[in-house]
Parts: sequence; structure tokens; C-alpha cells
Amino acid sequence: MSNKNSTTSCYFLKMLYVFSVLFFSVTIKAQNIKTYNDTLFVSYKSTIKLDSVNLNIKGDRLYQLSHNGEKKLWKLTKHIPNVNEVILQYQFSTYKNSNHFLSIKSHFLGDSLHLTNQKVSALKGRIIQDSLQSKWLNENRNLSIYLPPNYNKTSKKHQVIYLTDGAWITNYATYIEQLIINKQIPPIVLIGVHSNDNTIKQFRTLAYLKDIHKYIPDTDSTLYSKHMKFFNEEVIEHIEAKFNVSNQQTDRMIFGCSNGAAFSLDASINYPNMYQHIILGSFGWLPLIEVKFKNTTSKYHLCAGTLEKDYSELTKLLNELLLKEGITSHYQIYVAAHDDIMWRDFFLKSLIKIFKQ
Repeated sequence: MSNKNSTTSCYFLKMLYVFSVLFFSVTIKAQNIKTYNDTLFVSYKSTIKLDSVNLNIKGDRLYQLSHNGEKKLWKLTKHIPNVNEVILQYQFSTYKNSNHFLSIKSHFLGDSLHLTNQKVSALKGRIIQDSLQSKWLNENRNLSIYLPPNYNKTSKKHQVIYLTDGAWITNYATYIEQLIINKQIPPIVLIGVHSNDNTIKQFRTLAYLKDIHKYIPDTDSTLYSKHMKFFNEEVIEHIEAKFNVSNQQTDRMIFGCSNGAAFSLDASINYPNMYQHIILGSFGWLPLIEVKFKNTTSKYHLCAGTLEKDYSELTKLLNELLLKEGITSHYQIYVAAHDDIMWRDFFLKSLIKIFKQ
């Protein structure tokens, strides 16, 4: 595509977005979400008649609202046990003739929900960007690293947490630093491992889910094992050689959610003496349920939401399997869907609990 065509395309997309926002600001009169007695009440009022209105809950599904006959007032009632503790990220989608418009994404938190949501406004520690040329993957991979305040003023080796998603570091660091300031956790280092920038849609899935290549034709069947070695051998060797972090199992943790949870679980199985704590959000990969755990002193921390049925059932099953094997495991249930606010809260609460022991 020429630069001229590319510029024209970008301009068109920007104008389409602006039009969508303007359309919503003109048509929307009021929207409201409230809870009462395990019931979620949703209303959407527009200035013009609409063909349909849907509520899109992140990580759950689409719910269609019903109208009052004039097609201006739309409502939805949904039964959700313990809805007063719900975490709900959502947006409305409206349809008029053949046009489809999405509202700005918002979130709703139940009145009885207690999140660990304190964070610093500006970091005293720092986030640095690093990279590593992988011999297993035969490519360069980026790392995002959070170093706590006074990192350079101590010779003591820091405890370290490896995150399967490097994009989380910038956001998570502000919450972690607040916990450090509050003395709820010691100064720790976060290592975020980025995925390849490859534009193939299934690339991250192939790297993070064991045996998924069997279900995706014409893909690299060796990528998963190569990525496993890269993450648990090359990355850790690189970090421990370059940064002031401990090389002891008792001082290492791994954290992953969704596909990252499946990868983190398998990492703990393949490298049973690598991580002391394995923190998993919304585990959902059935083939790993069939594996046999090796002798390990690792401790597992699991969470899932009641609104993500398949994930919550598999996470619960994993917890039961771990306990049956005599492995320490803690499972926390949220009223949420496949939700990053839930994962972040569980990550922070898990760290507080770990360091309080």
C-alpha cells in the first residue's frame, strides 16, 4: 500500500471513530447500572429510536436489552449471585438501520467489593526496557523490568516475579510500589516478558498453550517447547546475570492469566524447582489437567470469576487436583468475567498474603 493510500485509510478510520463518538454523545440521554438482591439492573435511554441495544460485558458475552415500545428506553435485568461484589467492565453497542456504534468502555464495581487499588501517582523506582537474543527462538525478545526504590543502594539480592505479559509492568508497578511504601511487601523486582510482535493471530496462542498446534493447521509444532525453554532458561539466566536478583527458588515467583496461566502452570511442572509461588488467574486449558505433578515445594494461588463458567470450573478442578496431590493451593472466587481488574487485584492480594506469612 502506498503512503498516500495508507494516510487516506488512517484518516477515514479516525473520522469514523469521531463520528461514532459524536453519534453516541447525541443519541445517549442516560445510562444506569445498579444492583439489588443479587440482581443487576441496566437501563439505557436514547434521544432517538434505535433498532437494538446490547450490553457487552468484557470476558463474558453480549446481552440484548429490551425496549418499552418507543425504542428509546432499553432495559436489562440479570440475576447474578453476590452481585454486590461484582467487577464489571462493559460497553453498550447500539444499532440504527445498518449502522453499529460502540460506547466508551466503562466499569462498574459492586458496593461491597474491596479492591486493593491504592497506587502511587509517580514512581520512585523505575521501569527499564531490556532485550534478549534467544537461541531457542532465533529472534530478539523484549523485556520490561520494574526496579523498586533504592534498588542500587543495597547489595541484598531482591526477590523477583516473572510475568508472562510484559505489557502489564507499567500499570502493575504503580500498585506494587504502593505496597512497598506501605511495608506490606519488601522491595521486589518485576520482569515482564513480551510476546513476539508477529502479526500472525495465533502466534501468542501457539507459544503459550501446550499442544494447541494440533488444532491449528500449518503451524509450528515446536514453538511451544522452544518458548518454554526461552522463558525458564534464557530469560532467568539473563536476568540473574544482569540484575541484583536472587537465584534461589524461594525468592522466585511466576504470574500469568488466561493463556499465561496455562503456560505458568506447565512451567512449574517442567521446572519444579524454579518457582516458589505460582500465581494463576483464570486457568482454562483442559489438556494440562491430565498432567502428573512432580515432587515440588511450590505453592499455588488460583483465582477465577463466576461469570466465566468454563474458566472457573477448570480452575476449581485444578485446585482440587493440587490439593489431592498434597500440594499447597489457595483458590479465590470473584464475581467477575475474564477480567484484568480481577487478575490485578488477586495478584496484589496474593503478594500481601505471601509476605505476611
